[in-house]
Amino acid sequence: MRLIVDIYKDTGKWYTTLIINNETEIRMYDKDYDDFLKSSFKIPEGGYAVVRDSEENETFHQRLYTSEKLR
Repeated sequence: MRLIVDIYKDTGKWYTTLIINNETEIRMYDKDYDDFLKSSFKIPEGGYAVVRDSEENETFHQRLYTSEKLR
């Protein structure tokens, strides 16, 4: 599984883009998915991240996360 994460500051300004790889697919509605994201990156306080998949994944991921959600 390869995820692309666009992170934005609380002002809405782009902060950084990350590419995260994992050997196994994790469904985005599994508890393990949120835990995986929490351990993979940090969002600036008040900011948010858009998590999406690369085209080679077996499942489709695209979701918005706030900094509060991934503490």
